[in-house]
Amino acid sequence: MKKAALEKYLTLFIPYVLALVFKSDPALSFIIAWLGSFFIFYITLSGWVKPLPNDLSVAEQLMRPIFLVQIIFAGYTCCTSIFYFLNVLGYQDFQIISDNFLVDNEKLQLTAQCQRYYCLGHAAFVTGILVFMRYPVERKYYFEKAKLANILFVAAILALPISFMFLRIPGLSQFSYQFSSLSFIAGTLALAFAIPEKKIWNTLICIFLYFFNFYQALTSGLK
Repeated sequence: MKKAALEKYLTLFIPYVLALVFKSDPALSFIIAWLGSFFIFYITLSGWVKPLPNDLSVAEQLMRPIFLVQIIFAGYTCCTSIFYFLNVLGYQDFQIISDNFLVDNEKLQLTAQCQRYYCLGHAAFVTGILVFMRYPVERKYYFEKAKLANILFVAAILALPISFMFLRIPGLSQFSYQFSSLSFIAGTLALAFAIPEKKIWNTLICIFLYFFNFYQALTSGLK
């Protein structure tokens, strides 16, 4: 596989540097860092930084780290923060809370700082994936797709109610977040297996779990 030039890897960090340059304006700095993650998505998934492997079609590569892991990590961590940012600016459900709302400048500064770190982490994370991305990989292990799909499906269904159960037990809320993440990841993987196997009920249930967990991620503010 063709190696990427060093300057292309450095391009991944341009959004973070720009956001850092404009840190005196926290709102602008946040937007630059937030949009920077979408920029990173584009130049990596388009193959500009490093050409995508040609051993499989793009549709067949969706389970590889450059696609699935990056989308879950950056989509969940770097992109959903826009709702908290709007809340800091005085918006709730895209409507201004009050015409007399005073923005907490310190909170806004910290929010922008966190987003810059998200952008930096996204760039570093993707750099690591691309540097070590070498395909095709010699197959060492074998697994039965049907059994794995069933395990993921069951894990996704069980993890969600367990998450709610821990949320209601004082002192165990941290476990709730982990099981919620497990349900989200297992449900996403189970959906990827259910669609090509044409399991209608599995697909519908997994789609529901995916959007429910995604909604929870958008509204929780937890990172």
